[in-house]
This record gives sequence, structure tokens and C-alpha cells, in this order.
Amino acid sequence: MNSNLTRVAVAVLMATSMQVAAKGEKIDVCHHSRYDVHVITVSMKAVNKHIQNHGDFLPYTLYQDSDYDGFGNADVSIQSCVDYVDGYVDNDTDLDDTDPNVTDQPVVTPPPPPAPTAMPPPPPTTFGNIPPPPPPTTFGGAPPPPV
Repeated sequence: MNSNLTRVAVAVLMATSMQVAAKGEKIDVCHHSRYDVHVITVSMKAVNKHIQNHGDFLPYTLYQDSDYDGFGNADVSIQSCVDYVDGYVDNDTDLDDTDPNVTDQPVVTPPPPPAPTAMPPPPPTTFGNIPPPPPPTTFGGAPPPPV
């Protein structure tokens, strides 16, 4: 989120670049009073003095986040002197604010897994040139003695 210092700089730039604005043009600013901060409307001519003398700044634009997924609805916004309001966020990038599973990125279907390949050959029964061990010997049909 933008710091108040950045907002003040933006307000100063806006005010100085709008000095040529028609007489009577007004702008909303967040005004520091003795007890709180609230929105007031001042003339373009007075905005610089409010910024310099009171630390006033431009309101935050917050976007409704009905599904609480962290992405806001570009069609529903408010101006606020605080940077957090429950149910609102500072971006307008939600593609569907009624579904928390739909955010700022289109759904991309992952590619299918690769097709199976031919079975690998079975491992050899011998290690190098060593032949496999001979089968156990029997003694007249009887099983070999335990080892």
C-alpha cells in the first residue's frame, strides 16, 4: 500500500499541476483534525495549504472483496482515509467477486501427463560375466540340510 508520504506527494503534484483548473474546482482530502481524520472537500487553490499545514492526504481507493480472496471488484469502490476497511482491498483485479476460487488469474488447465513408454527390459540375472549360482543340491530327494 502507498504510504501517506507518497499520497501527500501525489496530492502536491495533482494540486500543482491543476493550478490552471477552473475557478471553483474542488477535491476531497483526508483532513487531520484535533480528534480524528475525516474527508473534507477543499478548493484546488487551498489543497496545497491543507497538505503543508495539516498533513492532509488523498483518500485511499478501496475495492469491494465480497468473497474475501484478497482480490477486489473493479465495479464497486469506496474512498477512505484508512487503508483497511473490512471487506475491501486495495486492488481491483478479481475476475469474479462471488467465487473465492476465481481471482485475478484465468483458470489454466494443466497439460495431460506424458503417455506411458514401453516397459523397460527386466534386469539381468547375472552381474557382468558371473553366471548365476547353481540350484541347491538334494540328497536322494531329501531337502538340503539347513545352513
